Amino acid sequence: MPFQPEPIFDHLPPKPWYRKFASEHGLKLREHPFYNPDFLLEDGTWVEVTLSENTAYKKLFRFGHQSPQLTVIWLDEDEGLHKTVCKNLAFPNAIVTDVKQFYLRLANCSGGAEIVENMERLRELRGVIL
Repeated sequence: MPFQPEPIFDHLPPKPWYRKFASEHGLKLREHPFYNPDFLLEDGTWVEVTLSENTAYKKLFRFGHQSPQLTVIWLDEDEGLHKTVCKNLAFPNAIVTDVKQFYLRLANCSGGAEIVENMERLRELRGVIL
């Protein structure tokens, strides 16, 4: 199989909605010369995965203003400014969700039950490892 590089997306002007919202709430809109999401789905959706729920909401302001569609998946519930400000909002192009939302589908896949078990083991390690 020939080598295929990871997808890299050049910086675009931020979507106005994100710029306005970040400004109104004192949130930093992260702008970079390029973006490299964790996963890219066939329909063009960017997927980011993180341990912390608050960090998932931070990723909205790192990737959401550049992505046509963004899904951010988090493992462990926590608190923080970004979550407090953003949790009850409907973003025009982004979804932030708990990995548990995928457990049923994963459990029905080959090796999926083991993935679910590993996710729960990871969740249990909160505060045990740095």
